[in-house]
Amino acid sequence: MPKLSESERLQRAVRDNAAAVRQLTRTIRLLVEKLESGSNFFAQVPPPFKVSVAGGVSRDDVFVAGPLIIDLKQYTLEANGKTTLPVPSQIFRLLCFFAEHADIWVRADEIQKEFWGGLNINDPSQSMRSAIHKLKQVLAEVGCEHMFESVQKRTASYRLNTNTKM
Repeated sequence: MPKLSESERLQRAVRDNAAAVRQLTRTIRLLVEKLESGSNFFAQVPPPFKVSVAGGVSRDDVFVAGPLIIDLKQYTLEANGKTTLPVPSQIFRLLCFFAEHADIWVRADEIQKEFWGGLNINDPSQSMRSAIHKLKQVLAEVGCEHMFESVQKRTASYRLNTNTKM
C-alpha cells in the first residue's frame, strides 16, 4: 500500500469526519422529530434513513433524504405523494450519491472522478452535465427540483439541499 502524503491523509480524515457528522445530524433530526411528535423520547430510535413503507418494503430497501424516499430495490424515487418510474441506473447512483452527501457542496471534479474517473470517454464533463440534467428531471417528476442546487465559482459545485421547504 503506497504511503499517503500529509495532504491526502488530511483529505481522507476530513471526508471520514464529514460522513460521521452527517450521520449524527440525521440522528439528531430523528430525535427532534420524535420529541416534537410527543412520542416517548427514550423509545428506541430507528436507524437514520431507514424506514418501513407500505407494500412490504423492508428497512434496508429504503433510503430517506429529507422529503425524498429512495427505493433501493425498485430504483424509484417518492416525494409529495408522487413516485417516479424506475430511474436509469447511472442517474439512480448519482441520486444516491447526492443523498448520501446531503446538504454538502460537492465539486464537479469530485463527481467526475467518482463516476467517470476510470472510463475512457471523450468529455467526462459533458457526460456529467447530461447526467445532472437528467437527475433534475427525475426530481421534477416528484416536485423536488428545487432541492438540487448548483453554484458556479471557479469550478461548479452541486448539492442536494434536504433543508428546503416544500
